Amino acid sequence: MAYAQGTPCGYFGLDGSDGLEGTVELAYFGLMSSFVGKGIGSRAGRTARRDAGAVAGSREEVATPPEPWRPPSPPS
Repeated sequence: MAYAQGTPCGYFGLDGSDGLEGTVELAYFGLMSSFVGKGIGSRAGRTARRDAGAVAGSREEVATPPEPWRPPSPPS
């Protein structure tokens, strides 16, 4: 869970269940919309990578989807 001044603002989840030793997947990552654009997502991402490295060891690999996720447009 990520917090900003004590308020929950995002989350990430790590999954090491694929059976490959030294491998941890960033399975979940989210940020509350009211905190987008405030630098909290990048800090939470660094924390997630640090925690994954502590579990998996020194090898690091980051895979991203081909296009970034975009929130749906609000109804008109």
